[in-house]
Amino acid sequence: MDEFKKVIESWRGTPWRHFQRIKGSGVDCAWFVVEVAKEMGWLDKSVMLGWYPRDWAQHNTRSGVIEALERECVQIKPDDMQFGDVLCYSYGKCASHVGFYVENGIGVHAHIVRGVVYFPLSDIRNRFHSVWRFGCRF
Repeated sequence: MDEFKKVIESWRGTPWRHFQRIKGSGVDCAWFVVEVAKEMGWLDKSVMLGWYPRDWAQHNTRSGVIEALERECVQIKPDDMQFGDVLCYSYGKCASHVGFYVENGIGVHAHIVRGVVYFPLSDIRNRFHSVWRFGCRF
């Protein structure tokens, strides 16, 4: 867990930028999860995301986020959540936003206004969709 916290802290404050993945310069929620998972060794360094429009969730009920999570992760019960698990929740018409569970009811994500920040899970209570774990973490 200490290594995970160190990696998260190294991203903290990075501004939100659509389809970017550069620590300190810009990252969106999907790339934040991918790049942290790569740093932790939970995801192969060659994994890349296909292009997605910024407003996907406003016009689609099909979740590209869930499709990507299904390829790399296993869905778990919220009661079994551990540090490093991926939180998925909805904005718009489908599950479209991701972050990590840290501990004690706290998550971290790339927020469109505040960049990479911690947040209380109570903030997503009404939009919560699912929790996922990278397969290599079993």
